[in-house]
Amino acid sequence: MNVAIVGATGSCGRQVAAQMVERSLLSEDANLHLVGHAGGAHESELWGLRADLYDAFADALRRFTWAPMSAIRVLTLSS
Repeated sequence: MNVAIVGATGSCGRQVAAQMVERSLLSEDANLHLVGHAGGAHESELWGLRADLYDAFADALRRFTWAPMSAIRVLTLSS
């Protein structure tokens, strides 16, 4: 299953991402895509959200394989 959260850096997007992980709504083969605006603070916040989710739910997320930072491309929307 692939899940994309458009506007992941907003308060609703962050909450949706956190609740999906906390409630174990993602299968082990799921891909969670965090989508936000390119450049500036929004893009930086996407990286921060990824780190926050991993830190907060490390025990629950151990079953997932995390792509190395060098392999990740931030999904962005043009304004």
